[in-house]
Amino acid sequence: GWVSSADAAAMLAVSHSLVERGAIDVPPATAGAYRGPDGRSYSKYPIGKSIANVPGLVVCKALTKAALLQLCFGPESVFDPCTKIEFL
Repeated sequence: GWVSSADAAAMLAVSHSLVERGAIDVPPATAGAYRGPDGRSYSKYPIGKSIANVPGLVVCKALTKAALLQLCFGPESVFDPCTKIEFL
């Protein structure tokens, strides 16, 4: 899929930060970002939609990882309980 607006991209950047780092700052190049008093960049949009995106983003990341594992290592790499692969 793709993101069709700078607004949506900024909110998705916050969602990625929440999922990957448990933080709400975004890369400085994010559209609509501003520098906070701590020197990090933040989205100008309220956090509600970014939080609403988190469950879908987690599912998407897990499915992508599972599909890549299956392509690279075969179906047993995804579903075999003896493998040492962590999904998230």
